[in-house]
Amino acid sequence: EADFRLDSFLPFLFTDVQGVMLMVIGTLVGAALALVAFMVSALSFPMMVDQDVDAVTAVVASIKAVKDQPDVMLVWAWLIAFATGAGLALFGIGIAITFPLIAHASWRAYKDFNPRPSPSAKEVEARLAEKNNA
Repeated sequence: EADFRLDSFLPFLFTDVQGVMLMVIGTLVGAALALVAFMVSALSFPMMVDQDVDAVTAVVASIKAVKDQPDVMLVWAWLIAFATGAGLALFGIGIAITFPLIAHASWRAYKDFNPRPSPSAKEVEARLAEKNNA
């Protein structure tokens, strides 16, 4: 029968090779999942609120923004993580301050990127027909 106690688990994590590998691999997997979540949501939520676009268009625009300016967006991701951590460090009370600030800053970042989806072929044809009729 296995003995799962915290006082034996912490030494395992920091002194055993398998424990260190568990932390390294777990951290890398968590970072990859966090990166994917950030890429998908960085600009997509504000875009769906601001424009009449579907979720796929918003997600593609968000991923494109992160790929086009990875340095800026990764700094932004780190700032969000730091602000959230600082809010949690203050027993969750700081979250009441940091989340509205993050939300407002995210909106401003979205407006600075100003992603506009490419018009569909149908929209282009409608515009050309309108221009020719005028």
